[in-house]
Amino acid sequence: MNQQSMHMQNLISDLLMLSKLESKDQAQHSRVSLQRQKHTNQINSGVMSIFERVFGVLKLHYEMSKARYLGLSQNKAPFGLMSLTYNIKRGVSIQRTLKTVAG
Repeated sequence: MNQQSMHMQNLISDLLMLSKLESKDQAQHSRVSLQRQKHTNQINSGVMSIFERVFGVLKLHYEMSKARYLGLSQNKAPFGLMSLTYNIKRGVSIQRTLKTVAG
């Protein structure tokens, strides 16, 4: 009986040791994943900021924060007109800037 209980205690301690090792591995894996995600976000942030800025302007100045109609097909035309208006205004702004810079 004594030998059996000692064997059980050894098994339990081995299992506890394995679980601690696994949790350390998981923690290290999550740190590596977090570093990868930060690196990916840094790479993509320049591109994302361009898109986010456009949608921010559309939401702020063109009341695009809420859809007026139910359904995608009914909202395509208003969204297309808002996007067209934004692009024309942006193009005119860029042309003015280029004329000013060029002299």
